[in-house]
Amino acid sequence: MKVKAIYMVVWSLVFLLSIGGLNQFFLRDDSFNKYELFLQKDMDYDVLFFGTSHVMDAVYPAILYAEYGISSYNLGNPAETLEATYYTMKQAFSLHIPKVAIIDVAYIDKSQDQSSTYQLSHTFYDAMPLTREKVEAVWHLFPSSIRAEFLFPLISYHTRWEEMLTRVENPICECTPYMMGAELRVGRKDPADYTRTTEMDFTETPGKGALRRIIALCRSNGVLPILIAIPYPAPVEKQRMINSAAQIASQEGVTFLNLFNEEGLVNFESDCFDEASHLNPDGAVKITRFIGEHLRFLSHRFNDEQEALWQSVFQAFQIDWNSNWASLSRL
Repeated sequence: MKVKAIYMVVWSLVFLLSIGGLNQFFLRDDSFNKYELFLQKDMDYDVLFFGTSHVMDAVYPAILYAEYGISSYNLGNPAETLEATYYTMKQAFSLHIPKVAIIDVAYIDKSQDQSSTYQLSHTFYDAMPLTREKVEAVWHLFPSSIRAEFLFPLISYHTRWEEMLTRVENPICECTPYMMGAELRVGRKDPADYTRTTEMDFTETPGKGALRRIIALCRSNGVLPILIAIPYPAPVEKQRMINSAAQIASQEGVTFLNLFNEEGLVNFESDCFDEASHLNPDGAVKITRFIGEHLRFLSHRFNDEQEALWQSVFQAFQIDWNSNWASLSRL
């Protein structure tokens, strides 16, 4: 009887380890590439960036290190609602507690119950370890019918043999480890029609409620929260919602960097990767440097180990920049 019990324990351990190994084997490369360095627990970050692909495409940690002596990681994810950002932040803080968290408010008007955002969430959840915080997030954010695939990627990707054998994938994001979570997407498109408004829409939304919880979560962890709006040719009604984050910032006593109001900061005619939303590298460098100037108080020297890692990050970033974008840029 005792031998049988030992056999069952051993078999269970082997089964769980096998499932864990298969889960890792089936992970999408884009998820692993985006979060590989963030999952190294010996790293320290002055700043973590949270939000949508607008921030993922607009802030380059390599430049914040090289020009401002600031360590950071870009945790922006495609179409991430602020309800999802709250749980992204909880999981991130279980690994690293930064000095500052910068929160993108682009999706302040969106609710989590829009199924079009669910599959994009794999960008974050596939790479994250299975922890109490991850289980809590999946339980609250996703319908019961799809929760399992966010906890065990094997369920979602068991049919990926052709992709994996040919290494041809359709990535959700175009990230490489040395980008520290950011994207460098090469391209330039004419922007959509754009009219600036400073009007505000004070309609209460799930996103606004989540933003207040995010601010509270930062404070409970001793993290300084800063809200940000990344400029893009947004429709007027979208701008009204984004602008209304100023009311929450005032009520909560936090800074709101509404970069739509920074006239001349970006030029949509030259700085758009696609016509309606994301910035290209020229626009991203301008946004990154604006943020770097605002965060100069965080500038510091790195210890030898951290310095070596960040040097390698920046050198890899420069190689990518020079081979893919420098001919079109003034960097």
